Amino acid sequence: MLLVSAATLLFEIALTRIFAVTQGYHFAFLAISLALLGFGASGTALAIVPALASRDIRPLMAGAGLLFAVTSTGGLYLTNVLPFDAYTLLWEPSQLAYLALYYLALAVPFFFAGSIVGASLAKHPTKAGVLYGTNLVGAGIGCLLSVVFPLFVGAAGSVIAAGVIALMGAGAMAGRELRRPAWLVPCILAVGVVAVAVVLGVTDLKLSPYKAVSQALRHEGASKAWSRWNAFSLVEVIQSNSIHAAPGLSFAYQGELPPQTALAVDGDNLSPMNAVPPEGADFTEYLPTSLVYRLTDRPTALVIEPGGGLDVLTALRNDAKSVTAVISNPLVVEAVGERFAHHAAGILGRSGVTVVHEGARSYLHRTDERFDVIQVSLADSFRPVLAGAYGVLENYLYTVEAFESYYSRLAPDGFLSVTRWAQTPPSEGVRVVSVAVEALEGLGVEPAEHMAVIRSLQTITLVVKHSPLDDAEVDAVRGFAEGLQYDLVHLPGIEASDVNRFSVHPTPAYHDTVKAILDPGTREALYVGYSHDISPVSDDRPFYYHLFRWSQTAEILRSLGRTFQPFGGAGFLIVLGSLVVAVAAAGAFILLPLLFRRDVSNGGGSQAGAIGRLWPFVYFAGLGLGFLWVEIPLLQRFILYLDQPAYAFATVLFGVLVWSGVGSLASDRLRVPMAVAVSVVAALSVLYAYGLPLVFDATLGLPLAGRLALSVALLAPLGAAMGVPFPRAVRVLGEQAPALVPWAWAVNGSTSVVSAILATILALSFGFTWVILGGAAAYLAAALAAHVWQRRAAGSREAVS
Repeated sequence: MLLVSAATLLFEIALTRIFAVTQGYHFAFLAISLALLGFGASGTALAIVPALASRDIRPLMAGAGLLFAVTSTGGLYLTNVLPFDAYTLLWEPSQLAYLALYYLALAVPFFFAGSIVGASLAKHPTKAGVLYGTNLVGAGIGCLLSVVFPLFVGAAGSVIAAGVIALMGAGAMAGRELRRPAWLVPCILAVGVVAVAVVLGVTDLKLSPYKAVSQALRHEGASKAWSRWNAFSLVEVIQSNSIHAAPGLSFAYQGELPPQTALAVDGDNLSPMNAVPPEGADFTEYLPTSLVYRLTDRPTALVIEPGGGLDVLTALRNDAKSVTAVISNPLVVEAVGERFAHHAAGILGRSGVTVVHEGARSYLHRTDERFDVIQVSLADSFRPVLAGAYGVLENYLYTVEAFESYYSRLAPDGFLSVTRWAQTPPSEGVRVVSVAVEALEGLGVEPAEHMAVIRSLQTITLVVKHSPLDDAEVDAVRGFAEGLQYDLVHLPGIEASDVNRFSVHPTPAYHDTVKAILDPGTREALYVGYSHDISPVSDDRPFYYHLFRWSQTAEILRSLGRTFQPFGGAGFLIVLGSLVVAVAAAGAFILLPLLFRRDVSNGGGSQAGAIGRLWPFVYFAGLGLGFLWVEIPLLQRFILYLDQPAYAFATVLFGVLVWSGVGSLASDRLRVPMAVAVSVVAALSVLYAYGLPLVFDATLGLPLAGRLALSVALLAPLGAAMGVPFPRAVRVLGEQAPALVPWAWAVNGSTSVVSAILATILALSFGFTWVILGGAAAYLAAALAAHVWQRRAAGSREAVS
């Protein structure tokens, strides 16, 4: 079981990476959430056909492990060859069938993995602590493997590796009482799986035709010059004569752009590497990002996530005395600074340039240096975010706390510069202003006197000075905008005649919206009544791209299938739709055993009839909801602390699962009443909801290795406590109503899927703290159910005696 559990988590995490690259992060979320219904389905199958777990279950476990290996690799192949197109989903009925095949192909491997755990618990409920603990520890090992394997074989190769590990587990389960040569069978099958995967080209991922890399490669002569995986990304270098990228380039520029090579991360976010040294990069003086360099002389600059190095080139062209480039992805540094340095004019290796391999937030927390210029680069591609299709993405570079950190690291007369994409109506481009205003006012600073905002046809650039802008600087901003034909959006002393002059909109919407944000008297009314959510985002709710409001629903429904966006423009509504599907499927998996098995429908038999089904259902449903309502927001919070989502994913899952495994293994010896065990988890959840941010703030400046070790240690108390309630209840249920054990596994698995989707929806709407508190409430509901359950069981025993 240990090996199959490790393979299952490795498979799950690898799939999230694969779908993030091939379809997009939003699709990865939906696919994995619904695929996990396979666990619930396995419990339903065992409850309907109890004979599966009533005999010697080793053949079942070995066969399920074998089938997991085959279906995981086969499922990846199927999803790689299916012509699914999320953009045409609403006007091509065939796409609905392809989407259903996607989900089925992903659910089947989880069904077989869940069958192993469920059959073990049904067969040996008195050993639930050991069995469930082994499963959790194995899953934790799989989390670590998910960080290691992509370095050598990529995400698709990790799926094949998961199949091989599962085959080894199948051999171990089948061969305990067989002769040693029994190991030859899984070894031969493992070689066969790898060979078939190579022949079929399973490791050659097929990207959506709408991904930026796919679009770039469509041009004649374009080629992929380099491709490399690490634990959290796929970095590629694209060579093409069609690459011409300079976001916000002024119409006043009459020259040609230099030869460019594109850097891409996860198939998107093309960032140009310019084959021209700073002294020849005159075009950078016509970019909105060069504004801050017109306001200061020979500055020290900090450039955050510069991608292919355009903002570093801009800083050097404008005589920056020194440039510190903070790049969190080491593959980006390898591509731009080493392998393709000649395509970037050696920009990262030039004198005065220092490269920091670290997340921006942790670096700013650690360093004592103050900078004349801090530039947050426009590192992501333009996305149609108005319908919220990309809203589930966390981004800790655009939160109130991030801007407070930027401001604190500015020199007394230093400047912060942030450029975002301009959209119609104003949305993410004005949300960055609302974030800055909230941060400045929180620091006791009057925003209007410290800010300048300019707009090109494509972009909006916000400049914040540590001290108030003086008259000379205001005049310099006016001259820069006038000379390069940029529109003023805000500037101290701005007049109505100054705005909407070059890239003309029907109304001066950007100016009017920013003006309302800056005015405390109109700000809240604007946030409440605006068509999109442009209110400031925080570290507790870091979804910068989530602009959805319920008032948009009617317009989205009217435009379904008429806009060129994923899922026909449904955006956030597709997340709600997945919740409806998950609830319906979970309900079916929970109700089916009640319809087909009398011993389940009557509460597990005459002896246990007194406890009924209600209170075990509430208990196991509460655990299913509570576990993920605590785990998922913890995972998202740790992204800030550990710099990368993959590190947070692996570390939090490893810590929670392994420590939960330890708790499960100790549960039989602890003999803690179920209600007490669950109440402890609820109390600790509340403590972590409010205590973790304080710990993070105090230790964010530690080296990454120190933060990783501290993270695992921090998760120990909560994780160990979370591992006790489930096996304790399975043991008790096995003694009172053994027929209900597989059904309880179905209830727990099915509600977990609903919990995962609900956790995302609640985090988007209310923030991580409220989701964790919701998890604590679910655990308290389970504690109440355990109390009533045990009282009824005790009353039944007294009546019998």
